[in-house]
Amino acid sequence: MLSYTINVGAQIPEDAVLTPARMNALFRSITISVSGTIGTSDITAGAINTTLVLPGPYFYEDSAVISANVYPVTLSPAPTGYEDGLLIAFKTSGANTGAVDVNVNGYGAKNLLKADGTEYASGEIPSGSTIEARYNGTEFRTTSAHLPTNAAFTGTLSVAGTSTFTGAATFAAAVTQRAAASNYAAGTLAAGVYAVTLAPALTAYATGQIVRFLASAINTGAVNVNVNALGEKDLQAPDGTGSGTLRELAAGEIRAGQMVEALYDGTRFVVTSALARPRFVSTDQALPSAGAVLDVAHGLGAKPFHIRWELVCQTSDQGWTAGDAMDAMAAVDADNNCPFTPHVDVGDTTNVSILRSAQALYVMTKGTGAYNTITAGNWRLRAICEL
Repeated sequence: MLSYTINVGAQIPEDAVLTPARMNALFRSITISVSGTIGTSDITAGAINTTLVLPGPYFYEDSAVISANVYPVTLSPAPTGYEDGLLIAFKTSGANTGAVDVNVNGYGAKNLLKADGTEYASGEIPSGSTIEARYNGTEFRTTSAHLPTNAAFTGTLSVAGTSTFTGAATFAAAVTQRAAASNYAAGTLAAGVYAVTLAPALTAYATGQIVRFLASAINTGAVNVNVNALGEKDLQAPDGTGSGTLRELAAGEIRAGQMVEALYDGTRFVVTSALARPRFVSTDQALPSAGAVLDVAHGLGAKPFHIRWELVCQTSDQGWTAGDAMDAMAAVDADNNCPFTPHVDVGDTTNVSILRSAQALYVMTKGTGAYNTITAGNWRLRAICEL
């Protein structure tokens, strides 16, 4: 017969205001004491049996030595048999070489399956693993999480997404690298082709491959790449409109010493790294006659966004010496206006143009600041433009 005693240590005066602190103090002061013995009538028949009492963390075998892919597990205290819900734990001695059984205290072999009900493959239970498994009335299924410490792999490995390998991983077969940080080499430019020799070498072009190379020289127009002598492929770039249209590279978009990254789309390589701004610098052009327009082909393949014209001295004039250059917009005419006007839309996809005033040309004399006329034959115009 059991007896219960409830003691309340704290009291709240009748006129006291109930506060959370006083209520908490009251509840914390309550203690319950149980005394006596449990009689046969105090427990419902079947409330306690071996299934509920025996399974527990003390059901552990320190060394289950595998034999013919059966782990014999001897537990102490011993269970009375295979009861639904029986939980066991054991430390393996020896790795499995195929599907696995366990034999608990000689009651007979039962399948040991993974949590999802699949069989263990060879080597998936290394020696020294700690296995926890629960019996479901038919077989044992592991409830412990463990990974093989040294498993051999043969066949085809397909990885979608990101995979992390911890420890050493050895692949006996060839591994095709579609995109790896090691895909980098020098890119030697010759006859409009950057030759890139990767190590390890690519054996074939495949969609999604990423290639990185250090350009040996500036490009002078459209270029190709040839990776590991697999054949030339176009090297193109997005046209910048967001439409997905690709374009050939313009001269100067790849500079000597520039790192270039490109992705193979199944047909060509598409540049994914930042390109240099395409730039055109013309040869020195004779000044147009008074009131005439000078057109210069830029070869950029698109309308330039930035255009600058320079007056370049060819023969000493007004304190300037051969090779000196100034902004053409710094010159003036007899009306003190700029004698050069970028013509029409400044430039188009083919030419940049400039219009010369019909009046005489004046420049600031070097060293004095005074404006004086120049001899047109002593000067040339140079166009500099960028996309």
